[in-house]
Amino acid sequence: MLSEVFYKRLAENTIVVKKMTLNNHSIGMIGAGGERILALGIDAGGSYTDAVVMDVRTKEIIAKMKSRTTHDDMIVGMRNAMNGLILKRSFNPKDIKYVGLSTTLATNSILESKGGKVGLITIGWTPEREALMEPLKEFFVAGGHDVKGKSISGLDESALIDAAKELEKVADNIVLSAKFSCIYDSHERRAKQILADKVGIPVIATYELSRDIGVYERANTAILNGMLLPVINDFIMGVLSLLSRYGVDAHVMMMKGDGTMMRIETARLRPVETIMSGPAASIVGGLALSGCSDGIVIDIGSTSTDVACIRDGMPPLSKKGVTVLGKGTHVRTIDAHTIALGGDSHISVTADGEVALGPRRSAPLAMSSAAYPSLKKRMKSDGDVTYLIPHKDRTRTLTPSETKVLSYVKDNAPCRVSDITAEYPLMYTLPSVIDSLLAAGSVIFTSLTPTDLMVAAGRFETGDREASEIGLDIFSRNTGITDEQLILKVMDRAVMSAGSAILEKIMADETGSKDIDKVSRRLIDASVGKDRFTAIDTNFRLRLPIIGLGGPAAAYLTSLRNRLDAEVVIPENHDIGNAVGTLRSRVSETSYATLIPSKEGGYEIRSSFSQMIKAMRFDDAVRQAVEMTSSDAVGNIRKQGGIDINVHTETENADPKEFDDIENVVRVSARATGDLMEHIVGFRYV
Repeated sequence: MLSEVFYKRLAENTIVVKKMTLNNHSIGMIGAGGERILALGIDAGGSYTDAVVMDVRTKEIIAKMKSRTTHDDMIVGMRNAMNGLILKRSFNPKDIKYVGLSTTLATNSILESKGGKVGLITIGWTPEREALMEPLKEFFVAGGHDVKGKSISGLDESALIDAAKELEKVADNIVLSAKFSCIYDSHERRAKQILADKVGIPVIATYELSRDIGVYERANTAILNGMLLPVINDFIMGVLSLLSRYGVDAHVMMMKGDGTMMRIETARLRPVETIMSGPAASIVGGLALSGCSDGIVIDIGSTSTDVACIRDGMPPLSKKGVTVLGKGTHVRTIDAHTIALGGDSHISVTADGEVALGPRRSAPLAMSSAAYPSLKKRMKSDGDVTYLIPHKDRTRTLTPSETKVLSYVKDNAPCRVSDITAEYPLMYTLPSVIDSLLAAGSVIFTSLTPTDLMVAAGRFETGDREASEIGLDIFSRNTGITDEQLILKVMDRAVMSAGSAILEKIMADETGSKDIDKVSRRLIDASVGKDRFTAIDTNFRLRLPIIGLGGPAAAYLTSLRNRLDAEVVIPENHDIGNAVGTLRSRVSETSYATLIPSKEGGYEIRSSFSQMIKAMRFDDAVRQAVEMTSSDAVGNIRKQGGIDINVHTETENADPKEFDDIENVVRVSARATGDLMEHIVGFRYV
C-alpha cells in the first residue's frame, strides 16, 4: 500500500526525463586506434560513495554503484563501490583511461580538526589575532613591500632560518606570508628558496595559492592548505593503490570547489582547493545529465540539499572566498545555497500535530539495523525508534564524562538515553554531555527518516527494509498518523522546503542580497503552499527549469511543476549526479592585475606576471589590464594542453584599506577554463 502512495504521487505531475549529453567536448570521442576508452567517476560524499563508469565514445553509462561512505577510511567505501562495479562484469578496468574524484574529505577534516600542524612566519607584518586562523606557532621577521612595490626593509634571512628551525621541531609544514606578495612575491620566493635545504618539512608561500588582494585571506588559505597536505596526500596514495589493485592505469584528476578539475599532482600541492568539491560535483553533474545550459540545479542528498542557478552553462562562483571556521579565505567555490533537508532528516510531530522534517540529522533505521541487528528486537520491545549509536571517530579531546558515555554507547549500542541514565545515575550533566557528543558527531540518534519511507515503499534498495517497516508501524501507532498520511505529509514538507530554497536562491542572485525580509519570507511561504494569504493569490512562474538530482528527487520535486509553474527535469541517472560531475575534464586558471593611481597622473598597472605598465586614461588602463590578464590565464591553460577555452573577466573597485588607504584602486581578474580530455586520452573529436 505504501508503495502505491509513492507511485500515485509520482504520477500526479509530468516528469521531464532527459538523457545524458555531456557538454564541452567531454564525450563523443574515438581513441587513436579505435579502442574502447572508459572514464571512471567516484564521489565520496557525506553518506554515500557513488561510482560510475562511462564509455567515452558512445556516451553510455555502462555501470554504476552506491556504497556507504566509510568516514574513518574513505578508501574502504570506495573499494566497496569498485567491487560492486567489477561484479557487474560490463567492462574491463584496463580500458579506464580517465578517473575523476570528488570528496568531502577536506571539508570534514577541517571541521573535525584533523590534519597537519602548521607553523607561520609573517614577513613584514604582524597579524591581528581575530582575523587569522590559529597556527600551531608563529614568528615575525623583517621584510615585505608596500603597495607600490618598495621594499619596507630587507628580508632578515638569519631570523627567517632561526624561526624555521624552531617550527621544524613542532610543525608538519611552514607557511610564509608577506604583505602584497600577491603582486610582489620576491621576499616569499626568496624565503622559500633559502629554506629549501634548511628544513625537512614542506614550506608553503601564500603567493603559490592566491594572487588576490587580502593578506589575511591569503594567510588563512595557506594555513588551511598546510592542514590538508597530509590528509589529501594520504587519500591520493590510497586511491592510486586502489586503482592499481584493479589494473587501472589512468590519468587521475580531482574536483575543485569551483566546479573544475585539477591533476592529482596539483591536488597534492593545493589540497585547499578541494573544499566544497562535493556540492560542485553535483552542480556540474546536473548540467551534464540534463543537457541544459540554463537551469536551477537542486541536489537532495542524505544530509543536505544544495541549490544553484546556472546561466549559459557555467556554474556561478561566490563573489568572495569561502568562509571557514569564521575566517575569510581566497578559496572560491560554486555559489550554492544549502539547507538542512535530506534523506536522513529527522521526522517528528510537533505539539500541534504537524509533521516536521529536520533540521536534525538522524541515522536511518534501515542502515542502523544493518550495522546493529539487535535494533529491530529493541524497537519491537520498547515501541520506540530513537536510540543512540556511535557515529564518527573524532580527534578532539573528550572530557571524562564524555569518555564514559561514549564508551557505554560503543559497548551497548543501540541504547536509549534512559539506559545511560540507569548506568550513571549521579551524572547530573548527562543531557549536556550527550548534546556535546551529538554536536561533535561522536554519536547519533536513530529515528524514522525519509530514507526509511523510501526503503519501506520499495523505492530505495539499501539496508534492512524490515527495520524501516517496523519503525514506520511504531511511529504511526505512537502518533495516530497512518502510513499513507505520513508519507504525504513528509513529501509536502520536503516540497515546501525545496521550493523555498529555490526561490530564496533566485532572489539572492537577482537582488545581490541574501537577506530575506519578513514580507519576502511570507511571499515565499505562500507560493510553496506553506502559509497562504487569504486575499492574495501568490503564484510564481519560474523561467528556468528545475533540474533534480539525488535519490529522492523524483518523489520530492515533481509537484513543484504546479506550485512554481516550472518545468521539472529529472535526468536519467539522477541518483549519481555527483559522480558524473567528476567526468568533466575542464580546468581553470585565474590571473589578476591592479590599477593604482599614479602621483604623476594616470594609472600604474601592476601584476605578478608582467612589468609595471602605465596608462594615462582609465579606460585604456582597464582595457590593457583585461587583455594582459586574459592572455596570461589562457596561456596557463594552453600550457596544460587545454582546448575549447572560455574566459570570464571581472573589474571591481578595491577596498582602500587593503591598499594603505589609497583611493580609486581597481582590481581586474580573468578566469580561463579549458578542456584537457584530448590532451589526457589522445582522441580526435567526432
